[in-house]
Amino acid sequence: MKRLFSTGLILVICLSLLSSEKSFGQSDIKTRLLKDVVKNENGRFTLQQFGFLVTIEANILEVKITSTAPASLISRDNFLNISSSLANGILASTLKLNNLTGNQDLHLVLREVPVKAPDITINITMKADGISYKAIAKGYEGSNDMGWDQFIFSNAN
Repeated sequence: MKRLFSTGLILVICLSLLSSEKSFGQSDIKTRLLKDVVKNENGRFTLQQFGFLVTIEANILEVKITSTAPASLISRDNFLNISSSLANGILASTLKLNNLTGNQDLHLVLREVPVKAPDITINITMKADGISYKAIAKGYEGSNDMGWDQFIFSNAN
């Protein structure tokens, strides 16, 4: 029963937050869907996203994700795909390390601009020899470097 109440509470919070987003002028969905999230400037792809996660504990965690790569190294689609999948994995690990339970599908609700300082910051850098990432959360900081062969092999299944 407690789990059902928690799930219902999270749903109500998400719906109220989404409806408040709409009331602040975010109703032009087509414009948002057509907007490129990946920038290609000075030969580098850059992706910067802001959003929030809702945890079972009814905490709303602000998130900032930044990812960069040389445009000559990787296609735009692979850049976006790798950035997104790696960020989702890092978010799930960060929540677990902080003993927080994410909503069932761990959905990051995106925003145009941050509302407050992020609770979780993720920086991903892709380069010729592999990927580096760093995650910073309250009470936690972790980073890792891996070669492309490690990343592609570990995600082959």
